Amino acid sequence: MDTLWESSKVAKVVKGTISNNFPIYGISIDTRSLKKGDMFIAIKGINNNGHDYIDDAFKKGASCVLASEKRSNRKDCILVKDTFKSLWDLAVESRKRSKAKIIGVTGSVGKTGTKEALKFVLGSGKVTYASDRSYNNHYGVPLSLINMPQSTEVGIFEMGMNHKGEILKLVNLVEPNISLITNVAKVHSAFFDSLEKIVEAKGEIFHKTAVNNTAILNRDNQSYKQLREIANKNGISSFVTFGIHNSSNVRLVSHKLKENGSFVRAKIDNKIVEYEIKIPGYHWVINSLAVHATCLALEENHQNISARISKLQPLDGRGRFYDIAVGNGYIRLVDESYNASPPSMEAAIETFSLQEKEKNSRRVAFLGDMLELGDNSKEMHIKIKKSICKSKFDLIFTIGKNMKYLYDSLPKDIRGQHFNRIDSFPLLSLNFLKPGDKVLVKGSNAMKMKIIVNEIKKLKNLKKSKLPIRGS
Repeated sequence: MDTLWESSKVAKVVKGTISNNFPIYGISIDTRSLKKGDMFIAIKGINNNGHDYIDDAFKKGASCVLASEKRSNRKDCILVKDTFKSLWDLAVESRKRSKAKIIGVTGSVGKTGTKEALKFVLGSGKVTYASDRSYNNHYGVPLSLINMPQSTEVGIFEMGMNHKGEILKLVNLVEPNISLITNVAKVHSAFFDSLEKIVEAKGEIFHKTAVNNTAILNRDNQSYKQLREIANKNGISSFVTFGIHNSSNVRLVSHKLKENGSFVRAKIDNKIVEYEIKIPGYHWVINSLAVHATCLALEENHQNISARISKLQPLDGRGRFYDIAVGNGYIRLVDESYNASPPSMEAAIETFSLQEKEKNSRRVAFLGDMLELGDNSKEMHIKIKKSICKSKFDLIFTIGKNMKYLYDSLPKDIRGQHFNRIDSFPLLSLNFLKPGDKVLVKGSNAMKMKIIVNEIKKLKNLKKSKLPIRGS
């Protein structure tokens, strides 16, 4: 196991003391994921105080603990005034000592998928590191940066935001060499009164970038001009663009959408490149162009990149599908339970419509609230009706107070049932599903839609449902 930090170095950076020097193999702020040899940083949060878990951290094999409260007499504790500040101080030091090319990724949708795709694609030829899961906030980004090995050649960091100024703080920490914005759409409208304000907030990724930096932009995005102007104002002169626009550096020439993926033909740096994607949906066609554009900025071989893209697999909760054996057949389950915004909801529904319907089978969807839409919430939920009707769904179930707007607007013959909360949904009655059904679960972590995914996975012998559901 490679040493990530020396305890004496950590103590020096955070202005604390420790009696002896020993290796630290990782950094954790959550004892549930802590590994033996990790240092545990006790963070005081809104609902939890990490200091309550110090004993648990040591029991799980923590090499030492960084704390601001003296809860233990052990010598392997580093005491500081503010552990959150120490988290950021260590992140600053990690960035200073790194010689890696750093890629910053943001956007309204597609951040995590594109980040993970870049990690997979670049990881075959370079020592590549990426922020874990969706660690894209003021806790996750510094924690990810601290855990980046010194041997890293390419580091990829996702940056999210709900308010103005949040990305600015993160980009000051990360200092990317390459800044990628997947796209900008009117999400988080509970916190922003216009698309232009959202663009300004996303454009903060250009405010402090490393020398010789490059901006990667979606040429088709309606905010392209504004984003380019923001980048220019911040001293960026190197751009790589992607999309269907004729001037795109990575241009989509043609594509064919299939049930389980796509075939793509693109023009990259005036050369035609063809490849397959094993993740369905047009949005993944565009994500693949963003990957190619970033690799173009890194001067990677595009034939090699295309070959790696062809091996990508869907992420958990982001389009991963399961064929669940029930009765004399199977149910195809598409898990989109991780996140939901108007663009991603429409993309999931349209992609799902590519699933072939067998005789007597049905298209069924369980849809959870899209959050952070503010005064536009009712309008944006009702707007999803168009995609649903176009995609010829047979049954729609909705969960959440905002999804009630959509449910009431739907044709009566495709309404399943509506539930205000996930805990009022009768999970034991999911046996109305039958062999041949295609099932989409789309929502967000906050709506706990994963519960429905897990229950459907458990289905085996189906019996008649007790729910008064049309079409059952």
